[in-house]
Amino acid sequence: KANGKLGIGKDNKMAWKCIKELRLFKEKTMECVLIMGRSTVEDLPALKGRDIYCLSKTNNDFNRRIIIGKNTVRLFNNFSDAVRDARATFPDKKIFIAGGEQIYKLVMTEYIKHINEIHITYMKTEYQCNKFFDFIPSYENSICLSRSMEDEFTSYVLSPICNASNEEERKYLRTL
Repeated sequence: KANGKLGIGKDNKMAWKCIKELRLFKEKTMECVLIMGRSTVEDLPALKGRDIYCLSKTNNDFNRRIIIGKNTVRLFNNFSDAVRDARATFPDKKIFIAGGEQIYKLVMTEYIKHINEIHITYMKTEYQCNKFFDFIPSYENSICLSRSMEDEFTSYVLSPICNASNEEERKYLRTL
């Protein structure tokens, strides 16, 4: 989620409350695995029907199920270990990276080649934010798989071209 300046939150909370956008998030992530940072998890309402993996640098109960905020989560201190466990435990479930800022930066800089899709919502109203998602692949480096426009936001699904297997395929995908 992002506003026009790619803001995603303020003081570890969502900077806006848009029922339609929250409904879209629920529809996309229901029966899926969510991986997110501890600060993001702490601010969540109860997310039923999703398996939540929490990354934390400060909690020592790693590889265990604990309650953080209103959710029972699997706690890890390492992104790779969390993904490995999620794939082994839930091999048929889609994995979403659901924030916050530090997790997005880690994934978009170190794991971009493993990303199949980027789901992003641009809010049409500007909100005061101090947390940002400014790691979106440029137009030349991604393909827009879908776009949905609502009154309050526009939602996109992008696919990074870096996942193309060779330079010839990347050039072809840029022309589509």
